[in-house]
Amino acid sequence: MSKSGDDQVRYEPAAPKKEQGGAQKPASQKSRPLLEYSPVYLLVTIMLTLFTAEWLIMIILNMAPGIPQEWATLINALALTVVIFPVVYFFHYRPKVRDLAELKRVSLVLTESERRIRSVMEATNDSIIQINEKGLIVFWNRAAEALFGYTAKEIMNKKFLTLVTSPRYYVFFEKWFRNELDLVKKNHGDSMGQGQFEVFIKRKNEKVIPVEVSLSSVWLEDSLHTICMVRDITIRKKAFVALKESEKRFREALEKVCMVTAQVEANGKIMFCNDYFLRVTGWEKKDVLGRNLFALFIADKFHAALKKRLYESIAMRVEIKQMEQEIITRSGDCRLVMFNTTNLLDHKGRVIGVTIIGEDITERKKSEEIKKESNERLRKANEELQKAQTQLVRSEKLASLGHLAAGVAHEIRNPLNIISTSIQLLSMEERLSPETVKTSRIVMEQVKRASKITENLREFAREKKPEIIKMDLHDFLERTIALVEYEMSLENITVVRNFNSGPIYLLGDEDQLAQVFLNVIGNARDSMNEKQEEFSYDELQKRGWVGQLVIETIVNEHMAGVRFRDTGVGVTRETKEKIYDPFYTTKREGKGTGLGLAIAYGIIENHGGRIEIESDVGEGAEFSVFLPLATERNA
Repeated sequence: MSKSGDDQVRYEPAAPKKEQGGAQKPASQKSRPLLEYSPVYLLVTIMLTLFTAEWLIMIILNMAPGIPQEWATLINALALTVVIFPVVYFFHYRPKVRDLAELKRVSLVLTESERRIRSVMEATNDSIIQINEKGLIVFWNRAAEALFGYTAKEIMNKKFLTLVTSPRYYVFFEKWFRNELDLVKKNHGDSMGQGQFEVFIKRKNEKVIPVEVSLSSVWLEDSLHTICMVRDITIRKKAFVALKESEKRFREALEKVCMVTAQVEANGKIMFCNDYFLRVTGWEKKDVLGRNLFALFIADKFHAALKKRLYESIAMRVEIKQMEQEIITRSGDCRLVMFNTTNLLDHKGRVIGVTIIGEDITERKKSEEIKKESNERLRKANEELQKAQTQLVRSEKLASLGHLAAGVAHEIRNPLNIISTSIQLLSMEERLSPETVKTSRIVMEQVKRASKITENLREFAREKKPEIIKMDLHDFLERTIALVEYEMSLENITVVRNFNSGPIYLLGDEDQLAQVFLNVIGNARDSMNEKQEEFSYDELQKRGWVGQLVIETIVNEHMAGVRFRDTGVGVTRETKEKIYDPFYTTKREGKGTGLGLAIAYGIIENHGGRIEIESDVGEGAEFSVFLPLATERNA
C-alpha cells in the first residue's frame, strides 16, 4: 500500500509469489528477445526476407533500365527497409504493445477490486487496522475512528502499541511479527498466521476499554503486514463480571441452604458441595472435591441405574425430578435423599454436568413407614371389629329366626299331615275322574314341597352340636364329589380336582360338612346351568366357554381351605352382601328356599371356620371354606 497526498491509504495488487529458487514469477507475458527464437526459424525468415527484397529490386530495375547506379542503390535500400520493418515489428514491437494493453486492463480490474475492498472495509462494524512490518499504522477505517476517537490523519504512521495499555502485550506483538516474518521467509512469501486475544486499549479521551483483537498476517508490497480486527467487548465484560458475581452469590446461597447440594461433571467428578452435604455424609470438603460421586457415595448395586439416568439427562438435556436415592455416609450408614437436577452449561451452551439439590428424607421416611404400619394395624383391627359385629348381628338374627322357624314349622307341620292323609285317602277311591286324580297329584307334590321347607326350617332352628372327628379332607371330598359328578357330567359340567400335594387333616362333623360342600357344589351347578339356559351350549362353545368346577385345597397357616371356582353367571356386589341371609335367593321360584347358605354359614361358624366369596359378574364365582387343621394338640 502507498500513501497519497491526502494521507489516505490506497491498496496495491499483491506481490507475486516466489519460486523455490527465489526467482520471481512475471506478472504478465513480456516480449521475447529476438535470439530466443529457433535458429532455423530465424535463418529461414531472413532468407525469405532477403529473397523478397531482391525480387522487388529486380522488378523495379527491369521496369526502369536506364536508372543510374546511385538511384538503384537507394531503391535497393528502401526495398530492404520496407520488407524488414514488418518483420521486426511482428517479432519485437507487437508483443510489447499487446503487453501494455493487458497491463492497462489488469490495472483497471485491480483498481475496481481495490475500490470494492476499501468500501467493504470502511462499511464493516468492526475496527480494521493495518500495520506494516515496522509496527506503524498504514490503514484505519471509520469504525476504528469511532472506537478509538482518532481520525485516520491523526493516527497514520503512529505505533499501534501506543494504543495498548499493558506493557506485557508489547513483547507479544514483537514476538508475533518476528515469528510471522520468519514464517514468510521460510515459505517464500506464503503466510496465513492468525491470533486472537483480549487487551485493554486507551481511547483519545484517555478512557480505557476492553477489546478483542484478531490478528492475521498478509504479504503486501514485498513486506509483511498485519491486519487487526478490533472489537469493543465492554458489554460482554460487564455481562461476564455480572455472571461471576451472580455465580458467587449463587454459591454463597448454596453454601447456606439446608439442602444436600453438589455440582458434578458428566464423568461423575464432584466440582462443588455445600456444608450441609458434608454434615449429612460426615466427610470433609478436601476429601470430597475432585472425587467420583458414584465411587464415594453410591452403593455398587445402584451404580449402573444411576449412571444411565444421569447420562441420559445430560445427553437429552432434561432434568431429573424428585428421584429418591440412597447415599453412603463416611461411617457406612445409608441416608435416603430425594433430589432434583439442573444442567450446567459452558459458555457455548453445551451441557458439562449437573447441579444436584436434594433433601434428606431418611427420618421422614421412617415416620411414614411407622405411620403406614399403624394405619395398617388400625385398618385390620377395624375390619376385624366390623366382621365381628357383622357376625354378631347375623348370629342374633339367625337365633331369632331359628326360634321363629321352629314355631312356624311346628304349626305348619300338623296341617300338612292332615292334608297329606286326606289326599291319600281320596286317591284310594275307585270312582275318581281323571281331572280329580290329576288335581290330587298336584296337591300331593305341593304338600311334599311344603314339608321339605318345614324340615329345612326345623333343621335351621335346631342347634345341633357337631360331632367333631379327625378327617382326611381329600378322601372326604372325593366321597362327596362322587355323589353328584355323574349327573353334572350329563349337564356338560366337568369337575377338576386341584388338591394339595400332601394329605390334609382337619376336625369336623362329616354329615354337616357334607351338607355344606354339597350346597356350595349345587349352587355352582345351578349357576352354570343358568348360563347354558341363557345362551345355548353350542354358542357358549363357540365363545370358548367350558362348564367347569375347579375344587382346590390349600393350607394357610393353621387353617385348611377348600376353594370352589365355577364358570357360571357370577354374583353381583349387592348379592354378596345378602347371600348368607335366611330366605334370600336369586334362583327362580320353586328352585330354592334361600336357607342353604344360611345353614352352611352357621355350620362353618360352629366349626370355628369361615366362608368367603369372590366373583365377577358373567365370569363365575369362587367360594372358599376355611376350617381348623387337626394338630397333635387338638386331635
